[in-house]
Amino acid sequence: MTKEYTTHLICAPEFDGHAVVTQLHRAEGEAVLADAVLVTLRAGEADIVVHAPAAGFIDRFMVTQGDQVEATGLLLMMEVEDEDGDMLEILPPPVQEGDDEPPPLVSAGFTPRRDYLVVSLKAAQLAARLGVDLAEVAPGGTHGEIEEADVERHVRGLLRR
Repeated sequence: MTKEYTTHLICAPEFDGHAVVTQLHRAEGEAVLADAVLVTLRAGEADIVVHAPAAGFIDRFMVTQGDQVEATGLLLMMEVEDEDGDMLEILPPPVQEGDDEPPPLVSAGFTPRRDYLVVSLKAAQLAARLGVDLAEVAPGGTHGEIEEADVERHVRGLLRR
């Protein structure tokens, strides 16, 4: 059985103003345990320590020591191993007596939640490299997902202004 990983975007926490990256505690490709110290930021007189949300390995840092970052700015990308059993099993509704066929899994009037972004990996990587806020990118995918072409279109629009 092959291991599967999920990319986690590790961002700076909320703070006022800007912070400076004072130390990267890990190296790209390094395995880390949950709650391991990843990055230290200095905001005003306070040090802010960013920890790993779970065990995994460092994919890529998006900052270097001495960089200035804003609150919630992307710091690094981390690969976290998916745990078995976390998948939600969707079972069809029970068949009622007298039904010719089982009811559909999703009703015709179903509207997906949109209080989150659905982003392809390539789009996330491009946005991270270019410093694009994905919340500002209009999704163009058939199911409302943000794809690489959507990020490119957004950046072209910004450059035209």
